[in-house]
Amino acid sequence: GSWRIVESAESPIRDEAIAVGQDGAGSITAERWDGAAWSAASVNPVGSAVNPGYRGFDVAYESSSGEALVVASAGTGLQYTVWNGSSWTALANVADYAALSGSNSPTQVTLAPSPLGDSMILLANGQAGNKVIAGPGADLRAFEQALEDICVQLARAIAREDAAANAAIGR
Repeated sequence: GSWRIVESAESPIRDEAIAVGQDGAGSITAERWDGAAWSAASVNPVGSAVNPGYRGFDVAYESSSGEALVVASAGTGLQYTVWNGSSWTALANVADYAALSGSNSPTQVTLAPSPLGDSMILLANGQAGNKVIAGPGADLRAFEQALEDICVQLARAIAREDAAANAAIGR
């Protein structure tokens, strides 16, 4: 069917782009522009959104290698494929997603590529059924501590990547 939700990304090193779309039934497919024409990904469909009203996929290119990553909802899990400039990898599951999410379906998927290298952050949310934190208390403190720990880890990773990039270019 026709795409109702679309996301695209442009290669940083080749004259190409990848568009991924989700139709009204939740089927997620990908296409690649090679500078002259569009062609369907050989691994279509790349996923199936449980809730067709949300974008259950994303696409992004790594800035150095130029490889593209497509991640998509697949029932209670996530799966991915990589475009390496000449072919698509077979669909594979994102390890441990179902265990970490309590087997809850991802409804919104976002990839955040690093502008300095070939790393990405994958964010996926769903209906985890977690207890609502309604106010101050032990649960709120535990959540705040966990969030701070993640932010510190990400900040350190960004600093390491920046230091590595600076060393590579002789700064």
